[in-house]
Amino acid sequence: MNNNQRDPRWENIPVGTGEQTIGQIGCTISVIGNILGLTPDVVNEKLKSLPPRGDQGFTGYAYQNLVYWERLKEAFPEFIFKRVWSYNNDEVLVNVPNVIVEAPATSIGGRGSHWTNYIGNKQCKDPWTGTIRPTSDFPDPTGYCIITPVPVVVSPLPEPNPGYPPTQPNQDVEKNGIHYHSSDGKVWEIIPKPPQTPEIPLQPQNQPNTPTLPQNPSISYPATSRSPLNNLLDMLKNILVSFLKLIKLKK
Repeated sequence: MNNNQRDPRWENIPVGTGEQTIGQIGCTISVIGNILGLTPDVVNEKLKSLPPRGDQGFTGYAYQNLVYWERLKEAFPEFIFKRVWSYNNDEVLVNVPNVIVEAPATSIGGRGSHWTNYIGNKQCKDPWTGTIRPTSDFPDPTGYCIITPVPVVVSPLPEPNPGYPPTQPNQDVEKNGIHYHSSDGKVWEIIPKPPQTPEIPLQPQNQPNTPTLPQNPSISYPATSRSPLNNLLDMLKNILVSFLKLIKLKK
């Protein structure tokens, strides 16, 4: 934007609460508007609409029509204003085109100060003519104001999230082994996986090393859960008894 303070649409509008008009003394609000993307009449109304403050009752203007620099951030909270009352060419060049520069108004046949908007390559936007002119047309600068947008802080997604917001209700996403679900299409929830029972390998049962003995139909083998040694002793006892009976029969 390159505002011309003498544009017929606003040149006759008074600056602040004074009698002088934008066409006469509106260079400051015109170049401020260049950076804010506003016309000078809109900047003028924003500054006038601030509630009075201090003993003098200043709004966005001091003494009727002087821009009250300290209150610019109240009228335009989306921007940061750094007013410097001396001139530092290095800082000015670093901040073009978001910088306006103050110089004596003698270059336009006036008194006091005249403000232009530096845009680089030794050029500036001159609100008196609404044209691009060499900065050398406005020698001996005395101050400047850097105007930059307030940085936009991008907040991280609230945890839990897979790295991006959901796009629709009942959405499911699997990432890095985690299952995310969004019921409302706005917030992710982690769906825990059911616990898995570890598989325990089957171990072979330990079988007692019971010796295999010849079966004898005349011997009754106990069906109790006795130790192998006791079973063996009982079996030998029964064999001995049977042997003794056999000897008696032969006699």
